[in-house]
Amino acid sequence: MADKGAPGVTTSCLVLALGWPRPVLLAECDPAGADLPWRVNGTSGPLVQGVGMVSLATSSRGVAGGHRRVWDHVQRLDGGLSVLVGPQAPEQAEAMGGAWGTIADLLAGVTDPDETAGTGVAGEVDVVADCGRLLSRSSPAAAVLQRADLVVLVTRPTVSGVAHARHGLGVAARVLNDAPRAGSGLDRLAVLVVDDPRSPGSRKVQQREVGEVLDGTPGLQDVPVVGVLAHDPRAAAALAGLSPSGRGLDRSPLLLTARSAAATLAARAQSLTATTQVRS
Repeated sequence: MADKGAPGVTTSCLVLALGWPRPVLLAECDPAGADLPWRVNGTSGPLVQGVGMVSLATSSRGVAGGHRRVWDHVQRLDGGLSVLVGPQAPEQAEAMGGAWGTIADLLAGVTDPDETAGTGVAGEVDVVADCGRLLSRSSPAAAVLQRADLVVLVTRPTVSGVAHARHGLGVAARVLNDAPRAGSGLDRLAVLVVDDPRSPGSRKVQQREVGEVLDGTPGLQDVPVVGVLAHDPRAAAALAGLSPSGRGLDRSPLLLTARSAAATLAARAQSLTATTQVRS
């Protein structure tokens, strides 16, 4: 998620999912409307806009076994990544109403049915949810955030970017605390920086400076800055389907930094989950 400005959240979520160290589903939960159908292709052509969050919300009302039914509404990108396409426009997101809570519950318990063959054990699947901008506690995506093991705010290492990030972290913490759960909402927050070529210093310097600002902000001292995604226009264009070839993406600075950040985030989410279970 991001606060005002949304600095490449969709691209960040996409590349994090591509670099995720465990089985993963990318869920487009942005109430402002879907971006993926306009940016990437499925295995057999353009993504189908009518298949995703909205169709899942409709089919899951009053139906048992919805966790498995999630996969009936999942599409696969060219390359294999599983995605759940978001609502087409804000009007659709608003019309979903209370179904956001149902979807949040389904995503929190989703497993991979392919992993059950011959074992009887469902394979664990992590969900990377793109919740877009969080401007207030009344966002429809708040239900998704409340069920998340970890909420990551994406920002740029600029004065305005960090100022908006501090506000966004405060809003996110209040959203998380609105739902009863062990621990403080601040425990489940992290920050990911998107490299800004206009900012002086290396990515490590940018990460340290953003962390220092948070350390000096009352209440935000323990929110970690988990990494910095490289400024890599060529790789970003390849991700968006704008490049004539996606060759070299695996070796791109964008994907390499995303893999590092994804490993840190996955480990932190697992640690927080284990801590919550102990407290419960």
